Amino acid sequence: MTSLDRYAEIFIDRAKKLIEEEDLKNNPEYLDVFKNHLLALKGPKQVARKITPHDIFFSKLMVGFNEIYDSYSSLLDIQVYIDRFPYCKTRVSKTRYIAYHMENYFNEVYILKERLNAYCTINDKLDTQNRKKHNPALGPIANALADFFVVYQYKIIME
Repeated sequence: MTSLDRYAEIFIDRAKKLIEEEDLKNNPEYLDVFKNHLLALKGPKQVARKITPHDIFFSKLMVGFNEIYDSYSSLLDIQVYIDRFPYCKTRVSKTRYIAYHMENYFNEVYILKERLNAYCTINDKLDTQNRKKHNPALGPIANALADFFVVYQYKIIME
């Protein structure tokens, strides 16, 4: 299991616990809202509640992680595309095909780097503000994130 997969597992587990503990137990309306969304039923699709700084922070973590995971998946996909040349009887040469995918690969590496830098900023805020102030339950996420970045930095240095 890669450090990214381990982080995803911890992140999803923590998100489930936060939803169960903070929302479902404290506000039974959530069950109706989830049911209405999942089954496309009529009824309330939102729950009126105050959004806390912790909620905003956790949603930023989630969105950032999804962006990073999407970029990483795209990089893996490009490797598959390069391995298979499906245009034998077209005007697209193998050289142009590989060049096109290499350009996209480098573009995606740049996007991933920028997303990782932005996520580091979020992680810094987690260390300084939210771990102490809002919810110490985010600690396992911060630890897994730190492990992921150590591996990421090592790979960049080694390549």
